[in-house]
Amino acid sequence: MASKHLKFLMVLFMLTLISGVIFLYVSDSVKHSSQDKANHFSFRKKKDLTIRGFHYSGYHEGRKALTIKAAKFSIEKKKVGIFKFSPLRAARFRGAEIDFYVNNDPSAAGSQDKKDVTIKGLFSKETLPASLLKGASSAIFEPVKINFCSLDGKPVMEIRAKRATFDPRRRRIVMDGKILATASSNELSTNRLLIYPDKGIIEVNNKFVLKKQGEQINGDKLTTDLFLKKVDGQHNL
Repeated sequence: MASKHLKFLMVLFMLTLISGVIFLYVSDSVKHSSQDKANHFSFRKKKDLTIRGFHYSGYHEGRKALTIKAAKFSIEKKKVGIFKFSPLRAARFRGAEIDFYVNNDPSAAGSQDKKDVTIKGLFSKETLPASLLKGASSAIFEPVKINFCSLDGKPVMEIRAKRATFDPRRRRIVMDGKILATASSNELSTNRLLIYPDKGIIEVNNKFVLKKQGEQINGDKLTTDLFLKKVDGQHNL
């Protein structure tokens, strides 16, 4: 009798133990499944895309037009004044370096019209497809270093600035902040300048200092080519 009672207790204990293990396994599976669904839902609801170590090369008519490298790339709500409006989105590149490839040999730029030294197709859908900017209406680079390069990739001019903004509507690049542009022995410093890649010109409509061929030019209006060689505008030596 005692033996049967002991066997019954042993069977009951084993069933209880097995039931407990099954219960814990099922509970844990349900918990992880709920977390996975929540994470997936959170990911789908997340509006901002962030990529670290960004690298992109754009081509126009089979020729490289630009290369973009950035420590961080994100799509964010565009800020207008102190507000951010969700319908407007901006592609933001932090710690960016951009290489622009001109359409001919920069070494010959001194003997050519400035309109001949241009960056073709920069704002075309081929060079900057909509998929790159993920629906953003503008692209902001901060801080930024821009290199104008020959077709073999050799930099011939460099511009550093706190910020650069691509303005596809007006087909220009706006650079702000403390700006320093250098090309060979020429050096331009200012706080704001405009680059028109299709025209191959740089415009400055505020105070600047241009050191060129041993001379220093000061003024508040300047138009020059992409290599600081040809100069027009209002200035004083």
